[in-house]
Amino acid sequence: MKKVILLFTLFISISFISAAQTKKGSWLVAAASDLSFLSGDETTTFNLSLSPGYFVVDNLAFGIGLEYSEVSYKGFGDTFKTDQSILGVFGRYYPGGKGILGVSYSHFSENQGVNILGLEGGYAFFFNDHVSIEPTLNYLNFSDSSYSDSFGLNISFGIYF
Repeated sequence: MKKVILLFTLFISISFISAAQTKKGSWLVAAASDLSFLSGDETTTFNLSLSPGYFVVDNLAFGIGLEYSEVSYKGFGDTFKTDQSILGVFGRYYPGGKGILGVSYSHFSENQGVNILGLEGGYAFFFNDHVSIEPTLNYLNFSDSSYSDSFGLNISFGIYF
């Protein structure tokens, strides 16, 4: 029972930490990575993203998104590997200084290029005045029909200064 009370107190304390991190003039750098495996067709996917941004007004940030993606898979007795760099822009609104509502636009070149529109919603759990963990639900819409739209969970780390 003591552990439950301690965890509840910790959660409440984190929820009420000052929202000074999202004030006008502050900077944010969000970073995320994932590694996934599909055993059926022996596919490995690795993504790394970095998103620096600036708060133009309280609780509203705009920035650029940089992402590197690598996919390797085995098929027909060979191993294939592709990688791509993706550049984009994003806007994030932090309702109450803690919630996250975001929109992004990205582009990568493949033949004639693919545009990606992203939407996200989540929450920023601040460990202190400068570091957060940010779970978000994400939806990605691709302009090229050979890519499937995706919906998923992303967990990133944010650094605010």
